[in-house]
Amino acid sequence: MDETQQVPNQIPVTPLLITTPVTTQATPTSKIPMIFITVIVVLLGVASYFGYQYYQLKQQMNVQKSTSTPATTIIPSPDPTTTTTSTTELPINWKTYNNSKYGINFHYPDDYTVEYETTRNDGSFLYEIRSPLDPNYDPEMRGAAGLGENELAINFIFAENSSSIKIDDYLTNFKKETLSDGYSKITNTESININNQKVYILTIERPQSPIKKTALLLSSGTLVEVTVEPVGSSREPEFSKILSSFKFTN
Repeated sequence: MDETQQVPNQIPVTPLLITTPVTTQATPTSKIPMIFITVIVVLLGVASYFGYQYYQLKQQMNVQKSTSTPATTIIPSPDPTTTTTSTTELPINWKTYNNSKYGINFHYPDDYTVEYETTRNDGSFLYEIRSPLDPNYDPEMRGAAGLGENELAINFIFAENSSSIKIDDYLTNFKKETLSDGYSKITNTESININNQKVYILTIERPQSPIKKTALLLSSGTLVEVTVEPVGSSREPEFSKILSSFKFTN
């Protein structure tokens, strides 16, 4: 008997290797693009929403404006340059002056009196009217024209327009004559329209004399100067009304 002990064949043991999975953590840097994209998308959505709301509001405002605004009809003024009072607004008790020779007609207050009505040396005709004297005004305080601040004198000079002069030439000649004395000044010139007639009104100042205004009117046959003083009188508005009633009848 063989004492040698038989050792059974042993199966070699292979070591078991256990693999542990490694988890990779996302770094903060990898999240930044996603956050940025998300913010951009949100902002675009907000902008689109408010843009749409603004568009809707604007459309509604345009609709309301077009439906609520009535059509405007422009009526042209019959005489946009006229600054004087219409004859229809004159008091019914005003007096009427009519001169058939020069073809002139106008109205003036009933309490005015006629001071002069005469033909002058140069052949022109003078017609002057004055308002009543102010009983509360001291005669010693009157100006060179003898008038107080609540009084008015208006004189009309009529002359034949023999050379058929035009209104602008009439103005030029009048200025030359007025300034020829060397001390008179024309401080203002305005142009208005009275009954389809162009009229110039000049403000004239002279040393130690009341300020006065002279209106120049003309027709094909007559030259007219209408002078009022003192400027600043409480009755000066009557001058404009008298001019507004002025008509050439020839």
